Amino acid sequence: MDTSSEKKPLDKNNPVRDALRGAPKRTVSDIVPRLRQSSGGQARLSVLASHAGEQPDVAPAPQPKAVKRPILPRPTPPPEETVLPVPPRPPVHAPVAAAPFFTHKPEHVAPRPEEPRREALRHPRSPRRGLLVWSGIVVVLAGTGAFLVFSVLPRATITLNLKETSVNFADQVRVDSVASNVLVESGRIVLPGELLTARKNVELSFPASGVKQVQTKAAGKLTIWNAYSSKGQPLVAGTRVVSPDGKLFKLNQAVLVPGAKIEGGKIAPSSSTEAMVTADASGAEFNIPPAKNWRFPAFKGKPQYDGFYGESVAAMSGGFVGEQALPTGGDLAAARAKVSQTLQDALQSQLLVALADTFTVLEGTRQFKVVREEVRTGGADSKVFSIFEEAELRELAFVESMLRDAIFERAARAIQYPTAAQDFKLAYDPPKVEAGAAAMSVAVNGSFTLVPAFDPERLRESILGSDEQTLKATVFALPGLETAQILLSPFWVHSVPNNPAKVNIILGGSGK
Repeated sequence: MDTSSEKKPLDKNNPVRDALRGAPKRTVSDIVPRLRQSSGGQARLSVLASHAGEQPDVAPAPQPKAVKRPILPRPTPPPEETVLPVPPRPPVHAPVAAAPFFTHKPEHVAPRPEEPRREALRHPRSPRRGLLVWSGIVVVLAGTGAFLVFSVLPRATITLNLKETSVNFADQVRVDSVASNVLVESGRIVLPGELLTARKNVELSFPASGVKQVQTKAAGKLTIWNAYSSKGQPLVAGTRVVSPDGKLFKLNQAVLVPGAKIEGGKIAPSSSTEAMVTADASGAEFNIPPAKNWRFPAFKGKPQYDGFYGESVAAMSGGFVGEQALPTGGDLAAARAKVSQTLQDALQSQLLVALADTFTVLEGTRQFKVVREEVRTGGADSKVFSIFEEAELRELAFVESMLRDAIFERAARAIQYPTAAQDFKLAYDPPKVEAGAAAMSVAVNGSFTLVPAFDPERLRESILGSDEQTLKATVFALPGLETAQILLSPFWVHSVPNNPAKVNIILGGSGK
């Protein structure tokens, strides 16, 4: 590194500077003794003498010598290892003497020789370390082998063939909504039934293709008030009543107008009754709006005339004379079929909502009945007609599992051990439904297979960990067993594994 351009701080203890300041001019010989007595004076004497052109009688300052370090012998590296290179160190330079107080470019100092690189030391692999590694591998392999031998490989396979008994049946079944219990007799079974009923009405409009000359009378409802007496007043059918504009109507049927209430000695017109009235003649002129003060001509000239009066809340309607669109026979038949089908679909939807999943309804047991029907035509300008129907749907439901249980229990009485039914097949003949759908009779037939009541999981749990003799005793004691085959594998296994997943039970060739 070039240090000539760097400024060095002044040394406060510089004897040369102290001798020159405030002192007469002296020669080099005068200040040599003092320099000899100060630290670092030899170097300063050499510099001073070079400027003065004199040769001091002092020995030159010794130059620093490069430190030589011993080089270690390079060990022979094993062939399998790779020698990593050592990064070079920066060159080390000899220290430079401090510059005097005056400007001077010091002489160049030779750099310190580069220190030789050190090679990484390598240690030969210990044979004991390899032995430990191989010992660990052997232990792991031995443990894995033991786990496989005692936990993974052992299995138990048990194949069972159970007795099977085929049963065929044919019975007469009566389903009765009155019965409360199942009754099993020879060739006859009585089941309790559930009678489900739904009722609904609907009105649909259809176009009328016929035309007819008609004369119809207006009709409506009239409210009759009694403001005459506290006694009731009977009115016979056909009693005439006149609207405020003079239109004559008649009562359709007899009515009794209740007596008025007396409040504070006065009659309060608070008693009334309603009656249907029809116009005395046909025609649209009798289609009048609601009005008050209808009067009874029969009471004219009597006190009752002002005491009894009527009021129409709704307009009178239906009066017509002329041609009007009317439904033909074909129109009515098609309309009735449509309305009935609409009602049946709606009623069946209602019953399905009320029907539990456990119930069974046989086809042909539903009874649909129309309880009310009205054909309604439109006014004079109407080209359509409507049909109003109210209908009821009845169906008899029963629980099929109760029937299956009754047939199974009857056949299971002949078996000495607990059994279960498999492959149960059941067929129904067309049922005969009694009036009102309260009961029905139906013939049933079918077949099923009786097998011993066997639970594979229960057997598996009971034999876990059992030795070979206990296993055989447990298996061959099963009720309804025909043949059995027991296999413990591999050959050194003589007991059932404790893991349920290692125990396989096969019934009739299918694992359970």
